[in-house]
Order: sequence, then C-alpha cells, then structure tokens
Amino acid sequence: MYPVIDLRLRPPYKSFATTSFYQNQEKRRSEGTESRAAIERDMDLMIKEMDENNIVYGVAIARESEWGGAAKNSDLPGLLADYPNRFIGVIHLQYGAEKDPLESIEEYILHGPCTGVYMEPSFRFEKYLMHADDERLFPIYEKCEKHHIPFILQYGGGINSVEYYDPSDIYRLAEAFPDLKICITHGGWPQVMPMIHQAYAHKNVYLSPDAYFSGWPGSQDYITAANTILADKIIFGSAFPCISLPDALKLYLEVGVKMESLPKILYDNAARFLGLE
Repeated sequence: MYPVIDLRLRPPYKSFATTSFYQNQEKRRSEGTESRAAIERDMDLMIKEMDENNIVYGVAIARESEWGGAAKNSDLPGLLADYPNRFIGVIHLQYGAEKDPLESIEEYILHGPCTGVYMEPSFRFEKYLMHADDERLFPIYEKCEKHHIPFILQYGGGINSVEYYDPSDIYRLAEAFPDLKICITHGGWPQVMPMIHQAYAHKNVYLSPDAYFSGWPGSQDYITAANTILADKIIFGSAFPCISLPDALKLYLEVGVKMESLPKILYDNAARFLGLE
C-alpha cells in the first residue's frame, strides 16, 4: 500500500466535529464503508483509521463560514500540538471577515504552526461573492506568494452556479501570481476539461478532485489526465467524513489509474505542493 497524504480530511476535533459534515452518519454508513471515527466523533479512532489506510498526513482545512457550522482556525494549533506529525493545518480566510485575512496569515502561519491558506470566494454562502481573480483578493495572494504559502481554492462543486466558476478566472490568477502554488479542490467540477487545461498550462496550478475523481459525469477525464498530462498535478483528497477513508481510496485505486501514477497522486504531488519535500 502506498503512503498517502489526504488533502481534505476533517478530523473530529473540537469545532470540526460540530459541523454538518458529521451529521447523518448513519445514512452515510448505509451507503458505504462504516467509519467509527466519524460516527463516534473520536480522534483516537480517527488516527487508527488513518493508520489502517496508510494515511501519513491529513490536511485539516478550517472553514469559518456560517454555512454548515464553523470549523475554527483557532482550533488548528491545538490539533497540531495534540497530534504532532499527523495533520497539516490550513486556515480559512474570508474577504470582509471581522479579522483581517493578512493578520490571520501572520498569526497562524508566519508566527504559528499552520502551513496553508484556504478560500472559497465563489461559494454561494459567502458574504461577498466574487470571482477568484477579483483584485480585492490580490493582497492575500501577494502575501502567500511572497512567503511561499500553498493556497487551496475551492472552485467547483455540485451546489454552486458556474457563473462564478469560470476557468478563465484561474488562468488570470495563475498568470498574475506565477509563483503562488494553487490547488483547486473539487477539481473545478463540472468544468472538468477547462480546469484540466489550466493545470496543464500553468506550472503552479494543481487539481484535487476529491470525491469527484470517479463516478461522476466527466470524471473519466480526471483519470485520463492522471495517466497522462497531469500525473504530477493531481492530488488525492478524501473529503472525510462525507466519505470513509477506504471508500475514498477506492475511488483512486480501482478505476484504472496507472501504477506509476498512483504514488504521485497519493503522496508525491501533495508533498511538493505543501513544501514537505
């Protein structure tokens, strides 16, 4: 079994365990492999399930939006201290938030234990809905680029309007900040081929399709890209607890990805993106 870095793992830790992602676990259990860690919201079971699935690091992404309950930035330092060398902390930033995003970068990353930044400016529940290349966000991008902070951007998914998920936004963003490492979660779905093109055309753009990697319309293109032009650009993410760890891995291990691509997708690409090499 290959070592794995999971780019989207929400551990049942403090505020993370209170979010909507941990609700309806009985229904999710009936639809796939049971996760006792998710059902019981137990961190020891979480570590056990990570070990059983060879997940070396889980990337814990905070989400302080009002939708679904907040997974707080302030809980990340405790998680990293309580479970050293098992999680990588990524803070959530929002334009117009009470706390200035640049101050949060200073506190949690430059003077704290966290590694990366996560934003979802086009998510329909955001207070200020905007495109990813909106110039109001440029000071955040500039600071991340200057300090080599990996930037995770949710840009796609099943419940948002494609109006705000224009792949040309990513083109302009990547061109404006060529040294900013950007990873698009949800793989930009449903704009699958245009997002694959952005990752292919720009050395600083990665894709993490997470649960959209297989079994969704258009997902075969992710698999084809993983076997060809994006073997060094696609990153595994489980979206746990929305899906169990073994079920998430099956989406990548049993759909025809070439043996030579799997170590890259499951570990190497994430290590390069996160600066762990």
